[in-house]
Amino acid sequence: MGLLLVDPGAERALTETFERYTGAAFDPARERRVARLDVMGDALNSELSRLTELAVRACGVSVACRDYTRDEIRTALGEIFAGLRAYRTYGGEHPDPEGRERLAIAVRATAELDRDLLAFLEAALAFELPTAEARDLAFAAQQTTGAIIAKGDEDTLSYRQVRLLSRCEVGADLELFASEPAAIHAALATGRPRSLLASSTHDTKRGEDVRARIAVISELPGRWDAAIERFRVRAEPGWGDITPDRTFEYAAWQTLVGAWPLTVERAQTWAEKATREARQRTSWRKPDAAYEAARRQWIDRVFGDRALCDELAAVAAELSPHGDRNSLAQTLIKLTAPGIPDFYQGTELRDDNLVDPDNRRPVDLAHRAQLVRELADGDPPEDLPRAKLWLIRRVLDARRRDPTVFGGDYQPRAATGPHAHRVFAFTRNDTLLTVAPRLGVHAEGWRDTTIDLGPGTWRDLLGGAIHTGSVAMAELWRRFPVALLTREA
Repeated sequence: MGLLLVDPGAERALTETFERYTGAAFDPARERRVARLDVMGDALNSELSRLTELAVRACGVSVACRDYTRDEIRTALGEIFAGLRAYRTYGGEHPDPEGRERLAIAVRATAELDRDLLAFLEAALAFELPTAEARDLAFAAQQTTGAIIAKGDEDTLSYRQVRLLSRCEVGADLELFASEPAAIHAALATGRPRSLLASSTHDTKRGEDVRARIAVISELPGRWDAAIERFRVRAEPGWGDITPDRTFEYAAWQTLVGAWPLTVERAQTWAEKATREARQRTSWRKPDAAYEAARRQWIDRVFGDRALCDELAAVAAELSPHGDRNSLAQTLIKLTAPGIPDFYQGTELRDDNLVDPDNRRPVDLAHRAQLVRELADGDPPEDLPRAKLWLIRRVLDARRRDPTVFGGDYQPRAATGPHAHRVFAFTRNDTLLTVAPRLGVHAEGWRDTTIDLGPGTWRDLLGGAIHTGSVAMAELWRRFPVALLTREA
């Protein structure tokens, strides 16, 4: 859903803002290689050393390759792994043609290294050499490349190339800024009935509702650019004599407005995680005491500046209603698209978690159980935590009563009017219609935008109204920001 809620028209502006603020180029393809090589030289150094030893043995039984040095072999392996576009390539008893092609692409993308050595290693990693030594290398690589890519892409690159944090998530491609509705429809339509639909997990770097709010920045790029420059100037003295870390700052401003309000303690915990994972000024294995003291001082300076906190709160308040609407939209889509909706612990209410250990805080289940009982009847609440739980309860109850409808065919539906592109709608089994908003900051009250329901009478399971024919979006979402309609006749 992250791709759907980001305004594609803001890509250039936010890229320029990121580069101007941080002084770093936004180039995920190049920086991905750098990040993975950094990881293989740091956190996963021993794993690469083990693979190098196996590769040395495999080369040693080859007349053509036995004279290559250990350093040459290690460099070649690292460059190959730095270019993989998937966790692993598979192979062995069950060859994977797509994985084989991904391996070939990674080899072709390496720096100018010895092509004979690269060809030998490619064949070995693809299970195409008959020796026991080559197969040992191939099997061990299958167990290790996933960790290299996960640590390099998700735990390093995603803390460096922080153009828009709602896109810096597990499984996300940082080169892809946003998607038009047609691409999202195509992906959802191919979903299997038993596939998992998750919007937050133990591994996400910020809660789904934090991401939903941060995505709104893409709809207000000019205001964001001006705001962070004001923030930068006010917080500058917090670094003391240490050179400011602009990449960390840029991520911090997004995190603070996305999760606001939050305590300074939570912010400090996030900051330690973010900077050590980025591995640019400090790391888990080699923490820089002077830098980390300055970073803590900078966070304290931000939270100690009443005027700055007021400005952060004001920006968060501007983003919040649009982020809340995004949250309800992605929740409804998850509940009604093909697959099984999954709710990570505590996300039934507003999920303001940041990366672990923040997202592993105790969940007040008794409070949620009490709210479920309170929300059994009555109008939809206005605040996001209760509205989200109310929505989940209503739709899950509908799924329980008539599961066949939610298992039916998926068909995109289009709105008409000046804001039609801001409407995401689809039917299941031609009798259940989901209608959710996107990019609503400039929707002008959904002026002159309608959706044709088609034949029959439709009842809104959320707003309670009865509709026929063509209905205005403003009317459809008058009582609640999203709609789920069922055909009654």
